[in-house]
Amino acid sequence: MLTTIEKIIFIVLAITAAGFTFHGFKTIIDSIRKGRPAPELKNIPASLLNAGVKVLFQQTIFKARKVLSAIHMGLFFGLITYAVVNLVDVLEGLVPGFDLVYGGKHIPNAPTGLVNTFNLIADVMSMFLLIAITVFLVRRFIVKDKALTFRENVLLNPKVKAGGQARDSLTVGVFVIMHVVAHVLSQAYRLTEGADPFMPIASFLNSIFGASETGVHVAWWISLGWVMFIIPYLSRSKHTHFFMSPVNLGLAKQNPRGQLDPAIPLKVIEGQKYDPGAKVIYDLAWTRVMDAYACVQCNRCQDVCPANFHGRPLSPSALEVNKRYLLKEATFGSHP
Repeated sequence: MLTTIEKIIFIVLAITAAGFTFHGFKTIIDSIRKGRPAPELKNIPASLLNAGVKVLFQQTIFKARKVLSAIHMGLFFGLITYAVVNLVDVLEGLVPGFDLVYGGKHIPNAPTGLVNTFNLIADVMSMFLLIAITVFLVRRFIVKDKALTFRENVLLNPKVKAGGQARDSLTVGVFVIMHVVAHVLSQAYRLTEGADPFMPIASFLNSIFGASETGVHVAWWISLGWVMFIIPYLSRSKHTHFFMSPVNLGLAKQNPRGQLDPAIPLKVIEGQKYDPGAKVIYDLAWTRVMDAYACVQCNRCQDVCPANFHGRPLSPSALEVNKRYLLKEATFGSHP
């Protein structure tokens, strides 16, 4: 589908995006490693596998907010589906004649049943994604659910008070909408022979806009161009949560619930005594540093915090948000 020039441009942009993404996550890993030692973890492979199962089936979020948790699950599986969808889109752009519409009939010996199943899942998941992300954007920016806010007496980083978290959420929300709409339009413009029964949404749009080779190119570039921007962005935003929360769950401390990390011992530097305790963020154990990268500020921890419930100036969510801003400022120099 793409011209030779377009392919070169795409490959250069993809390599550039991969470089920025690698740098972003390497910086996060280096930052976590600066934390002080934590209690030894045992059976790490088994713990990571168990965490993967919990994340896959969203077991950790269904303890509260049942309806929102179900919508979140739709968003989660939609994003997983779109990881495969994006790969297929790349192949459709780079490989001459690779086109999965109409069961992939333009591809010799294509497994029609498998292709139709994929097309149906991708098409339906597109609608689920749009519905889910719209619900969360409405909840945050129109309804302004108080569960997503902090009490006035809670100490917040100035950038959080200035709306940094909200802008971050809006950026990713707009990305999802534009990315999904552009993908579905790209598929709709491919339907030169009318409706494809296994692509009901794309077929509906095709009945409105028709087929268009130019439309395919423009929509394809909008869809995947957004991806090449957003992936590096994720490594520098609160949405590192997508990648870090499963790892954080798998590497969670194994000592008894409520038991704190060992205190930092008394320090003597150049003859001067320093009291035990964390003076700077890297005085925390590396696992506590990683907590900040895994938090997405859903405020579920705040909902069940006794101190917050009784009006105290403490929110575990705000603590992690503030930690992340300190870490981002120390590593990247700024924070979205």
